[in-house]
Amino acid sequence: MIVRSINCCTDVPRGIQLPCRHPALRAIRTITPEHRVGLHTTWPQQHENRADTADGLALVAALAVDDRIPARQRFEAISLLFKAGTVAERHLAETGPATPRQGDPDSEARARSAVQDHVPDLLARWPSECPAVRLALAGLAVVFPTDRTLAALRPRLRTFVDRHPQGTDIGDYARFVLVLAAQDDDRILTVTEKLTEAYWTGTARGVPTRPRALHLLGQMLTRVRSDPTRPRAWP
Repeated sequence: MIVRSINCCTDVPRGIQLPCRHPALRAIRTITPEHRVGLHTTWPQQHENRADTADGLALVAALAVDDRIPARQRFEAISLLFKAGTVAERHLAETGPATPRQGDPDSEARARSAVQDHVPDLLARWPSECPAVRLALAGLAVVFPTDRTLAALRPRLRTFVDRHPQGTDIGDYARFVLVLAAQDDDRILTVTEKLTEAYWTGTARGVPTRPRALHLLGQMLTRVRSDPTRPRAWP
């Protein structure tokens, strides 16, 4: 079967072929509110990964690294991977300090592992990607940090910091990613609270720092997508 369209975002170019019973085509249905084959910028309201979400993420990752897919939709695919890989922590930030009642820990762990498996291939595309997609990649890099990726990330984000002042969506996002890349929990907590108090939906102080920071990062990534100054970052 040739996948001719991905609802809501873009047409998949002819020639991308998947077998009719490919598990990714079945599983991708579980990560859209409409339960259709497609990408969607909004995670289901219950913020949960279902049993076969991890299989569906293989298709999302394939779209994210396919140059035939427009840059805007590659950004959307990477954003969806970010959501899948951080859903448990972001949900904890929203509902904590009580343990979230919804969700499936096993499915969430499998989805997180599936996303992590694709991160090296995604980050390897940094030199060839447009600035906007690089911003989404930076978010994944700090969710799944390694010494090598963090060392490379810091100088790569300096361009965004130099071009976008503090107080702009892109400027604040790039600076916050750099804070996360430094891996200083006290600094991360201070900046997270400062930003949420001023601009963003806050989270309970009883929640650990990392879930609160990823909850904020997810909000900022969504805002970057709609930043009116961002079209200059697209090819």
